[in-house]
Amino acid sequence: RWPKADERLIDERLLSDMAWVRAAAAAGLEQRASLKIPVRQALAAAAVFLKDPTEVGRLSAKSDLLDLLRAELNVETISLQAGKDAETVRVELDARLTPELKEKGMQRELVRRFMALRKAKGLKPQDQVTACAAARDQGLRDTLERLSGAIAGEIKAKNLSVGTELPPHAEESVIRLDDQEVQIAIE
Repeated sequence: RWPKADERLIDERLLSDMAWVRAAAAAGLEQRASLKIPVRQALAAAAVFLKDPTEVGRLSAKSDLLDLLRAELNVETISLQAGKDAETVRVELDARLTPELKEKGMQRELVRRFMALRKAKGLKPQDQVTACAAARDQGLRDTLERLSGAIAGEIKAKNLSVGTELPPHAEESVIRLDDQEVQIAIE
């Protein structure tokens, strides 16, 4: 026997709000694609313009929905504003990349690549690894050193060592960060 839905429990306002979040996310991701900025690259802000000014105040109080949208668009802050155009939802991204935002983008990319290495090796989520990265550029190595603790925590590594070369026995993967070559490996 299949359970029957209790129609009285359906929250039409919540369904409508989620449809708004999906529409705003789609508009923001479309703008990212047109600007050729990957979603992994953090951005400072997004302004969301709503046709109905009364909705601006109501939705501004919905921190859970704004957090969802902020995470989906990978932006630091979301602001809601009343728009005068005929569109229901319009999003404008602040595409200026500060050094801090570039670092966040690098961190996300490195985590993604290290996780791909974990998956390729067939490791389980609880398996601890040792990670290493190598770059020729001193500035990039300094950045990798600054990010090493946070990256190690996310990829379940005991540590992330950074140098000019990987250990000789390491199976490496070569990636590009900030238009420079970086070698990464896990054991």
